[in-house]
Amino acid sequence: AFAPPSGGCSRSFRCTRLPANTDFDDDWHSDYDGSKFDRFNDDQREDDDTPPRRGARRPARKAPKAYLGPNGHDYQKTADSGPNKSRFTDDEVHELLATRLHAKFSKDFQFADKIQAELIHGGVFVHDGMKEYRVDGMPYDSFKNGVKRNKLDQQYSRSPYSEDPDGANDSLIDKLVRERTKFKMARDFTRADLVREGLRTKFNILIDDRLKQWSVGGDFGPEHRAAREMADKFSNRGYLKSKSSLDLEDEEEEYIQSHVDSRAKAKKDRQYETADKIRLDLAQRFDVTINDKLKLWSIGGVIEELGGRQGKPKGVYTRRGGGDLTAEEEETIVKMLSDRYQAKKQKQFDVADEMRDELMQTYNVRIDDRSAEWRIDTNEYAEAGANELTSEEREYVDAKLKVRFNLKRDRMYSEADAIRDELAERFSIRVDDRCKEWRVESEALV
Repeated sequence: AFAPPSGGCSRSFRCTRLPANTDFDDDWHSDYDGSKFDRFNDDQREDDDTPPRRGARRPARKAPKAYLGPNGHDYQKTADSGPNKSRFTDDEVHELLATRLHAKFSKDFQFADKIQAELIHGGVFVHDGMKEYRVDGMPYDSFKNGVKRNKLDQQYSRSPYSEDPDGANDSLIDKLVRERTKFKMARDFTRADLVREGLRTKFNILIDDRLKQWSVGGDFGPEHRAAREMADKFSNRGYLKSKSSLDLEDEEEEYIQSHVDSRAKAKKDRQYETADKIRLDLAQRFDVTINDKLKLWSIGGVIEELGGRQGKPKGVYTRRGGGDLTAEEEETIVKMLSDRYQAKKQKQFDVADEMRDELMQTYNVRIDDRSAEWRIDTNEYAEAGANELTSEEREYVDAKLKVRFNLKRDRMYSEADAIRDELAERFSIRVDDRCKEWRVESEALV
């Protein structure tokens, strides 16, 4: 947002600003006519000694390649623009538009943006895409499938659920709300927030930008009240662990929750570097993902509450194939795989390789990191999916698959393929050698 230098305004500007001592005391709003937000020194129009920004000069007017008309610019007033309600005369508007255009020709876009900010503050709105401007104080709305311009009924109005204001009338409040809108259009959010907070603290007025309404007491109807109550509960709620998060030791989980809360406080205090450091540390040490919209955190990157297909957490490996293991052995393998994932994440690749070798030597475990799966390297194939085979047929299939496994190991691939084809023809069985699984495919899938 443009804040003119303390030495005064440039020759081509009028400066619209809140007074430096504006603190919304008891008489800040009395007899409001908009002049409190204006500061204009006519002497500066003739002699401007404001020092230029370092390394830059005011752009010299660069002659355009084409004639731009008697006003020095090629912008046309929008056809449905009302009478001039801006703080500039028509000649001053033309001068500012021409100066801005020539600044753009000279590629001094920062200077051009300053002029545009002053135009907006003064009630003049420019649309570069259509090469049009309007001076009736009505901003251009979003453009989609053609031109769409703001209508009067799209301006801010008093909510029908509002209480009567105490110490001000609707006209004064409407002027202040419009002033806030102009500051927002110029991206001067500090002054826009100052106006909003003044309305809230002095008159108990809240503004709903979605409804484009203001209300004394903040009542915008039953739906809004319910939504606000829910939003208040949510804003006062801390960050929670997602239902789909992986589990850790209690001590580690308490550490994560404490640091997630510290990050939330840092963000609230606008200490964004501190908040980012905490997030990065949690991600690197514990693989924590934080969702600020839902105020949830999860180890492994999956947040079930988001809905949709979330996949499985990072570092979680799925068992495939057959092989006899006790529950304790399988639990040990899962824990070692998780520890190996963390070692790889910390770039401790030697440690990760040692774990891989230990799993192979102790439990004959094969790991597929690409698909995050593991299996026992055995001649047994696991049955996957439902089917209508009898117990005798299943035993026959298992026996045939063991024979096929030995044939493949001995590089007798023709004989192994013959067994595969026989099982497919007789039982519609598809064999997955990578996962060490077999399943009966329905006719619709064959």
